[in-house]
Amino acid sequence: MDNLLDTFEGKQRSVIAAYVLWFFLGRFGAHRFYLGYKRSALIMLALSVAGLIATTIAAWGSAKVSGADFNSALQTVLLAPNTLLGWIGDLILGGMTIWWLLDGAYTYVMVRRRNNQGLIPASLIEPSKP
Repeated sequence: MDNLLDTFEGKQRSVIAAYVLWFFLGRFGAHRFYLGYKRSALIMLALSVAGLIATTIAAWGSAKVSGADFNSALQTVLLAPNTLLGWIGDLILGGMTIWWLLDGAYTYVMVRRRNNQGLIPASLIEPSKP
């Protein structure tokens, strides 16, 4: 039984560390990486980066070509002020903000679930048949 507790202690995750990661890097999924939720962390990271890139390109394009004539429809859509790309970036970042806020309430639950995984080995629950 001591071995079981020793191995379990090594898997513990700190609630405080999870919330620090959530607060500072939560929009990029850092707290989810820390807790072992890699799939959802990668989704958060990809969406946040995509939203930042889209918003940055739209803002740069607006500043760069503000008041200029556009040569093509693609330039108009991507680089004109208040572009579709800017709206998409804002929508993605707004959605990530909502997800980040919801994760603030859910991080404690994720830590407890992560810390309770493997507490009782399957061999104790269902003994092997001879």
